[in-house]
Amino acid sequence: MVAPKCARGTVDAQAVEGDNEPVTLPWRYDSPARSVVGQAAGIGMATGGIIGALVGLIVGLSANAPTAPFAMVEASIPGAILGASVGLLVGLTIKTVRAIASHRAR
Repeated sequence: MVAPKCARGTVDAQAVEGDNEPVTLPWRYDSPARSVVGQAAGIGMATGGIIGALVGLIVGLSANAPTAPFAMVEASIPGAILGASVGLLVGLTIKTVRAIASHRAR
C-alpha cells in the first residue's frame, strides 16, 4: 500500500501497518528545498533542449535540408544536458541562499 503524502513527514500508521501510532519518516515528501532544485533543473533542461533543437533546425536547414531532423537531435541533447546543469546550479544557489537567510533570521 502506498503511504499518503503528509506535510510533517509522518504517515498515518493505520494506513501502513494497522496501528494507531504515527510513523516518523526520515524524509519529508514535500520538501520545498528539494523541489526548488528539481524544478530549476527541469526548467533548465527543457529550455536548453528547445533552444538546442531550434538552433539545430536552423543550422540543419542551412547546411542540408534532408538531414535537418538529425541536426535538431544532435543539438538538442547537449543543450538539454547543459540546461539541466545550469538549472541545477541555479536551484542549489537558491537553496543555499534561503538556508543562509533562514539561519541568519534565527
